[in-house]
Amino acid sequence: MTNARPNKVEKGAVVNVPGGHDHGTGPRTSDTTAAQLGRRRRAALRCEPLPDGRRDPLNPANDVGLVDVVELDAWARALAHLRTVGLVGLPPAHVRRALGADPRRYGPVLPRRCA
Repeated sequence: MTNARPNKVEKGAVVNVPGGHDHGTGPRTSDTTAAQLGRRRRAALRCEPLPDGRRDPLNPANDVGLVDVVELDAWARALAHLRTVGLVGLPPAHVRRALGADPRRYGPVLPRRCA
């Protein structure tokens, strides 16, 4: 009859376990999630930009700062509504910049500066 128990391993020895994990007995062969995401981000910068300007399709479009006219019109209507009920709306910075780029169209709804 053969011995069913595994061989003993000296303390501190590096053991290769299927799947690349050694359960704390030696150096890890897998990377952390942060390291993997960092490599993905750097690789995405080397790629050609998508039609909307992003390099990585997993990044939200608003991170780029591109705002289309439909979204700007929606923000303008929301800000105008808030102003009629006596409230002040404060859209995100990239929306404020886009609204300020066309003052003839969006000037009446732009938030006023505090004095």
